[in-house]
Amino acid sequence: MPRRITSVADLLLIQPPAYDIYAPPLGLATLASVLRQNEVTVKCLDYNILFYHQIHDHAPGAWQFSTSLQIWTDPQIYRKLLQPAFKIFGQRLVRDVLESGAKTVGISILQTGILPAIDLIETLREFCGDIQIILGGPSMNEQEARRFLDDYRVLTVIEGEAERALPEVMRRLKAPFPLSLSGIPGAIYKSEGQILSQAKDLITDINPLPFPDFSDFNLDQYAWRERLLPIATSRGCIARCRFCGETQAMGKFRELKPSRVVDELAHQATKHSVTAFRMNDSLINGNLEHLEAWLDGVIDRKLDIIFGGAQARINNRMSDELLWKLKECGCQLIMYGVESGSDSLLKIMRKGITSQDALEVIGRTSLAGIAMQVNIIVGHFEESLVDFLKSVLFVIRIRKQIQYLHVNCYDFADQSEDYRLATNIVNRKSPRWRTRSGLNNYYTRQARRGILLVLMKLFGIRES
Repeated sequence: MPRRITSVADLLLIQPPAYDIYAPPLGLATLASVLRQNEVTVKCLDYNILFYHQIHDHAPGAWQFSTSLQIWTDPQIYRKLLQPAFKIFGQRLVRDVLESGAKTVGISILQTGILPAIDLIETLREFCGDIQIILGGPSMNEQEARRFLDDYRVLTVIEGEAERALPEVMRRLKAPFPLSLSGIPGAIYKSEGQILSQAKDLITDINPLPFPDFSDFNLDQYAWRERLLPIATSRGCIARCRFCGETQAMGKFRELKPSRVVDELAHQATKHSVTAFRMNDSLINGNLEHLEAWLDGVIDRKLDIIFGGAQARINNRMSDELLWKLKECGCQLIMYGVESGSDSLLKIMRKGITSQDALEVIGRTSLAGIAMQVNIIVGHFEESLVDFLKSVLFVIRIRKQIQYLHVNCYDFADQSEDYRLATNIVNRKSPRWRTRSGLNNYYTRQARRGILLVLMKLFGIRES
């Protein structure tokens, strides 16, 4: 074991698997930049990409979007397929703590990262018992916080945005005498045996935040065909879809100023010698005027970039001119969340669109020459056989216009309205949930997904 050296980091920020394998984690890079502004020395470690390179040949489905959720969240599958290797891999965290001299570790947790995070925490508790542990990320809410505070003795869980909370936690930890965590937005912590919480933070104006700092990441490690960086031009979502927890997790829709978006693209392109970007927005077209304004800025600055991964809402106000402008500025791929070909189910989901709206927007996007991925959900707990067959017919109708189809078996998002409304569900936290009647179960959902996969193969549509 390496000897402990003079501290070169106050804090280690860890991204456990499973996460994106094509670009470094934007959340960690943003926090690192904010922390460095606040004179906190920090080192970011992407354990997700390191573990991916170690094991993906033996567990190829573990990083495929369509299968990763079940593999990483089902305890039985995780224990059998991944945990033995990850426990060995996770011992490197002890080495990283000792070599950095850090006294605090922060772990960013998505739903797929809960079980690996527990393994990392148990390793820290075994070998670095006095280390302070801070948790955050999209899957951290008060319910999860209670489990980690009670069972794993973490210092605090930060719910919501952490750009203001985390520097303040670190300031208090570095104080010469113990300070309470009271008053820190989003902090959930234990005091005298009681769990206390503060209202989570929502940064109304995200423009003053510094550019994300990717200096800790080796961009050549990632699996995209060229160096790729993530960027988010907005936070939150304008929609209120019943099945999605995004609005609850991310808060109201907020945007960077168009000039700020263009400045960030130019800065990162120059600093890291990249031309390819992945859009991390929940919704790239939440405000069409904002989208067009920053596209105009890209054209005016003559930025030679390409970008993809642009998640978008079906919006028939997207003009042909705007779609052509997206193409001109380097948009390689738009991902439309259609979810169903059934108008009645779309209404239940509260999508605010019809299948005809989707057909029209997809058709015009195809004419603009932009590649598309369409997302379809099968097995919603209120989906009938007729609803599903309408989705099949919808896919047949768009088969010549799209390049990718993502078919997702319905799962309950913790913070979604569906999670609260569905009362006739058994084991809703598991991918193997079923209705009490048993008619909608894991196997019926997989069968419906399988039908669409067969159609995709027949039509030459790629699975994403």
